[in-house]
Amino acid sequence: MRFKGSVAKPFLIALWLLLSSLILYTNAYAMQNGQDALGDEKVVGIIFGQNSQSHCSGALLAPRIVATAAHCVLRVDSGIYSKAKHFYGELPVTSDLWVSAPGIDIQKGGTSNKAKVIAQYVPETYSDSMCEGTDCNAGMSDVSILILDKELSNKTFRYATKEEILLMKSVVTPMLAIGYGIKSEEDWQNANKGIGYDGKPTKSEAVTRTNFCCAGKKVEQWSKDNPYGLVQTVLPRGVFHGGGDSGSPLWIKIGTEWVYVGAAGAAQGPVAGNVPLTSPRWTDPFELSVVGATYFTIAGHQNIFSDAEKYLSQRIIKEKKDLDDAIAKAAAELKAKQEAEAKAAAELKAKQEAEAKAAAELK
Repeated sequence: MRFKGSVAKPFLIALWLLLSSLILYTNAYAMQNGQDALGDEKVVGIIFGQNSQSHCSGALLAPRIVATAAHCVLRVDSGIYSKAKHFYGELPVTSDLWVSAPGIDIQKGGTSNKAKVIAQYVPETYSDSMCEGTDCNAGMSDVSILILDKELSNKTFRYATKEEILLMKSVVTPMLAIGYGIKSEEDWQNANKGIGYDGKPTKSEAVTRTNFCCAGKKVEQWSKDNPYGLVQTVLPRGVFHGGGDSGSPLWIKIGTEWVYVGAAGAAQGPVAGNVPLTSPRWTDPFELSVVGATYFTIAGHQNIFSDAEKYLSQRIIKEKKDLDDAIAKAAAELKAKQEAEAKAAAELKAKQEAEAKAAAELK
């Protein structure tokens, strides 16, 4: 998952040729205005409240490890998961954050096929989105790793390395964006009415930007200081991110392998659910030319993934010990019960034999 030391020049040339030779998918997939991604293993829903619809999206990188946006877990329930109350590591028992199995339909009322989030890891450098005058900035270091209480699959994906991220930012590269979220004006109206919206995931081809655009001056400076930290994309004409796409994963296919790139922290251009259909933003040439998203990478925040893996390893050891202890305790209790029952049966038999003998002597 990580490279150590410098990368050989022939490798970089080969990887550049691979990335630059990739072609866009022939079908138009989309978060809005595209094709269904139901059943796709590369996306999960982030659910606040076990009977709720998804409020964000994520990627299941390992059976119990999920990547999503930091703001998806730091803004919910008046800050129950926020830095002030609980920022890093194991969550309180009272937490109510869940993750769906990959690619399933999450209707209003949630889904039975989900796992509970027991720990979260967010970069210390995370800051929420902000506006200063007319300069509005996306959040920074907007990525998080979640640990689940049980496995939701048997698959494992690696994340893109720093070297791969740099190449994606220097060469226009085909990618796959996929997520849950509001996909139409009707979805948005139904969500506002409490009816619930289409709970299926959708996907879209995208290409990476080779120049920074549209996430704000502070984020642009942050990107220069953290070159591996984020990747930006452009979506095809007529394809848009919708509400609930936060944290949605960006993927690249290298050879036959799907590799995770990052989590969507902010959308660019007109956004379904936030902009009325009558807004001139939907027809503005510049707005339509920059439609896409800013994705924060794990490559730029490897420490949170390492800490999450360490926690999970320790958790699995503890869970195995607890299970072994429970099995040993149950076995000991069963043995004690069987011995007690055998003793009681022997005592009853002895009593019956004594009574029978006494009755025979009276005759």
